[in-house]
Amino acid sequence: MSQVDGDSNEAPHPERERVSSANKIRISTVPFFCRKARSSLSTPRATTMSGFAARGGPSRPAYPDADPYGTAPAPPSSQYGAPQGYDYQQHGGYQTQEGYYQQDHGQDAYAEGQGYYQSGQSYDATAYDQGYGYAEQGGYQEQYVDQMANMSLQQGTDSWQSSSIFPANVTPCDPRFLSLSVAAFPGSQALRLESGLPYSMTVQPLAEVSSEPSVPTAEHGPLPVVNFESLGVIRCKACRAYINPFCKFINGGSSWRCCLCGRSNDVTSGYFCDLDAHGDRLDKVNRAELCSSSIEIVAPAEYMVRPPQCPVFVFAIDVSQRSIRTGVLDSVCNTVYGLLDFLVTIPRTKVAFITFDSHIHLYSLRPKLSRPQMMVLPNLEDLFLPFPDDYLVNLEESRPLVEHLLQSLPSMHADTQDVESSLGAAVIAAHRVANAIGGKVLFFSTALPSFGPARLRNRETGASSSNEVALLKPAMDFYKTWGIKYARVQLRADMFLFPDKYCDVATTIALCQLSGGRVFSFSNFDQHRSGECLRSDLSRVLTCEQSWEAVMRVRVSKGSKIVGYEGNFFLRGTDLLSVPNCTADDSFVVELAHEETPPHGAIIIQVALLYTASYGERRIRVHNHMIPVVDKLEDLFYYVDLHALVNCIAKKALTPSLESSLAKGRQLIETACKDILIAYRKSIRNYNVSLAREEEYPDTLRYLPMMTLCLLKCPAFKDSSSMSSDERSIALANVRSMNCQSLDTYLRPRIYPVHQLHAQEGLPDASGIVTLPVEINATAAELSFDGAYLADNGLTIFLWIGRSISPHFLQECFGMTTVFSAPPDSIELMPITASSGRDGVLSRLHNIIDFLRSQSVTCQQLRIVCQPSDDPSRKHRPACVQEFFDCLILDRTDTVMSYSEFLTSLSKSTS
Repeated sequence: MSQVDGDSNEAPHPERERVSSANKIRISTVPFFCRKARSSLSTPRATTMSGFAARGGPSRPAYPDADPYGTAPAPPSSQYGAPQGYDYQQHGGYQTQEGYYQQDHGQDAYAEGQGYYQSGQSYDATAYDQGYGYAEQGGYQEQYVDQMANMSLQQGTDSWQSSSIFPANVTPCDPRFLSLSVAAFPGSQALRLESGLPYSMTVQPLAEVSSEPSVPTAEHGPLPVVNFESLGVIRCKACRAYINPFCKFINGGSSWRCCLCGRSNDVTSGYFCDLDAHGDRLDKVNRAELCSSSIEIVAPAEYMVRPPQCPVFVFAIDVSQRSIRTGVLDSVCNTVYGLLDFLVTIPRTKVAFITFDSHIHLYSLRPKLSRPQMMVLPNLEDLFLPFPDDYLVNLEESRPLVEHLLQSLPSMHADTQDVESSLGAAVIAAHRVANAIGGKVLFFSTALPSFGPARLRNRETGASSSNEVALLKPAMDFYKTWGIKYARVQLRADMFLFPDKYCDVATTIALCQLSGGRVFSFSNFDQHRSGECLRSDLSRVLTCEQSWEAVMRVRVSKGSKIVGYEGNFFLRGTDLLSVPNCTADDSFVVELAHEETPPHGAIIIQVALLYTASYGERRIRVHNHMIPVVDKLEDLFYYVDLHALVNCIAKKALTPSLESSLAKGRQLIETACKDILIAYRKSIRNYNVSLAREEEYPDTLRYLPMMTLCLLKCPAFKDSSSMSSDERSIALANVRSMNCQSLDTYLRPRIYPVHQLHAQEGLPDASGIVTLPVEINATAAELSFDGAYLADNGLTIFLWIGRSISPHFLQECFGMTTVFSAPPDSIELMPITASSGRDGVLSRLHNIIDFLRSQSVTCQQLRIVCQPSDDPSRKHRPACVQEFFDCLILDRTDTVMSYSEFLTSLSKSTS
C-alpha cells in the first residue's frame, strides 16, 4: 500500500488476390491480444498505424526552446468551416469537486473517500426479426469494409507528434495505453461547447504492446524501468506529478518546471546535469524518464505501509447438481490443474478453494496434511471459519494437496442432488479467507442464488416490458456493499456465469463492478461445445499481466480538469481509482472539461498506476501524453479519433439507460451523433454539402453515422422485447469493460466468406499470421444460398451455412451432405485429422477461427447457424438464426433503419 500516491485449389482472381494481399498486410499490423493458451503468434505489433483519417498532416513549427509548452499550430484550414454543438456534460456522469487540481500534498493514497462512485450501467434492446427480404445494397457499401478495417487507433495524432509542439527525441505514448476522443483541446470552453464533441480519454495502463504477452515472473517488462535509488522518486512538490519528458529544465539545470502546475522545483545535486544550447539535459537520451512517455518507476519503501502483497487466487466453485451435470466443475478443476505449472513459477503465490451449494465447503490444505480436509459450514447466516489460517496456503508448499483436491472434487460431488446456490455466503466466506492479504476471487455460478444470505427470487415472473429498467437495477444492496468491502481490502471479484435461466445478473454483477472485476458468461453451457472457451478465458484471467493492490490517479495540466470516470473500479475521494487487481485487459474512460482558459499551447496528461508486480516489487507505471490546444473550430474535427469517440459515447449511454429509461440511453447515442453533425454542418454553410453520402463527411467523421447505427443495434442498446434482463445486463457489462478495439469489433461484426477460399486464405505464413478471407459488407444482400460465412463480433463466432451449400463442403466440414439431415443444434464442426490435409477446407476453416480468437480478449464461442428451410413444414427457427442476422448491421430491422435510410435521415435532421 502507498503512503504517498495512488497512482482453394482454384486459380486466384487477380482482383481478389490484390485485396487479399492488402487484407493480409492489415492483419499483421493491427494490434491484437496474444493468448499463450491458444496462439503462438509472434509478429510484433506496430506501435503506430497509419489510418484512414491521417492523410497528410500539416506541417508544424519546431518545438520552441523558450516555452516549455509551446504554441499549438492549427491544422491547415479545410474547405469546411466551423460547427456548433451540444454540451456533452449535460448528460450526466460523475462530477468531481471544484478545485480538483488541488493535489493531496503527500496524503495517504489509501485515505478512504466519502463514499463511492458506481458508473451507470444497463440498457434495453432485443433481437430484430429480419431476413433476406430486408436486405438493401447501395453504392455507399462498396468501399466501407476496407476503409473501416484500416481505421487507425490514433487518427490524427501521428502527424503532429512527429514534429512541431511535440518535443524531439521523445518516444510518444502508445495509443493502446492512452487514446483520446479528440487528440486536441479547445482553447476555450465556448469553443468546446460549440464543437459538440465529447472530450475524454480511454486509459488501459497495463495494455500489452510487446510481441508476446508479458510474463508475470519476468522482472523486466516491455517498458523502460527507472530506479531513482537514493535520490527518491522525483516529483513536483506542489501537484505531486512525476517528472516526465514535457518538463523543462531551467536556471542552467538547477531547477525544473512542472508541466502540469507550472511550479519550479529544485534539482538535487545527485540528479544535476548541464544543459545544451537548446535547454535539454546532456544526459536526456540516457534517462528514460526524460525521453520516454511511458515508464515504470521502482517504488521505494515510503510507498508501502506493508510488504508487497503476494499473488492470491481464491476459487469459489458452484458444486450444485447443474454444475456437475453440465461439466462446469470438471472443466474448472481440469483447467486450474493444468495451470499449476505456471502459477507455481510466480513467487509466493497463495491459493484457496471454496465450494458451495446449499452449504459452504472449505478445504484445509496445510502442507503437513496427507490429504485435503473438507470443512462444512452449515450455518450460513452466521459464518464461522475454524482454523482460518489453513485455507489460504502457499501453492509451492501445498501443491500435492492442491493437485489431489482438484482431481477429487468432481467425484466428491458427482452424486449430489443439491440444486441450491448459496452464492451470497460464498462471497462472505471468500472475503474472510483472503481479507488479510487481498488478491483475486473467481466465482463460478450456475444458478440463481436461492439459499442463505442475499437469497434472490425470480423477478422476471410476470414482469412486463415496461418494467425492464427495474429488472436492470439491483434487487438489493448486498453485492454492492460487499463489492466496496472487497475493494477496501484489495480484493477483486471476477464472475464466471453459466445461466440456463434467470440468475439476476443485474444484482450480483455489482460485486465485480465495484471491486474492479469482470463478468464472463457461458449461456446454456455444455462442456463439449463450450469447454474450450471456458478453459481459454480462465487461463487468460490467471496468466495475463496483472497488478496487485493497485490505485490509479490521472492528472491534467492547467486549463483542464477531470469531470467523470467510467469503468469498473472503486473511487476513493474524488480522483483516486482503487483497482485491487488491474490487468492488461482493464480499461477506463476519463472525461475532461475546461477549468479555465488553457494558459499554454498544450495540455499535458499524466496517468500513474501504483501497484505491486506479481514478482513482488512495488512499481509506478507512468504514462504521459501531450495534446495541442487549438483555437479554430474546424481544426478540432481533424483530431477526432472515432474509436475513442464511440467508446466514450457508448459508456456515457449506460447511465441514463439505468437511471431513467432504456430509451433515454438510445436517445443520447443518436443525439450525440446528430449534434456533432449539426455543428459540423453549420461550419460548412457556405458549401452545398448535404451529408447524405459518406464522401461528404470529413475523414475523421466519415463513419460516425455507421458506428452510431451499430450502437443502436448492438445487444446492449437495441430496442427489443425478446431479450431477457440477464442477457441485457451481461451485454451492458461487456460494453462497460471493453477497450476501444474490442468494442469496435463488438459493434461492427466482421463477415468473412469461407465456402470458396482463394490462394493463401486460411493458411498461415512463415510467421504464423493467417490470411483472412476478404471481408464482405454486413448485409444479407452479400449472402448467397450456397455460401458459408463467419461472423465475428468479438464474443461469438457464427458459422452461417446456406441451405444450398455444396454437399462436398458439408461432408468435409461436418460429415453430412445436407443441412437438414440433423437437428440444427446438434451440428458441429469436425476436428482436424491426419486426413484433413494442410490445404483442405476444414484445416483452413479451423485456422481462421483460431486466428480470430487469438485477436480477441475473450474466446469467442463457435455457433453453427443453418439457414432455415423454405419448406413450410419446417417452421422451427433457432434463436441463433436471429443472433446471426443481428450481425448484419447495414440492414433494416423492425425498429431501426438500414444504413442508407439512416444516412438520409441524418441529412434531413441536421440540415
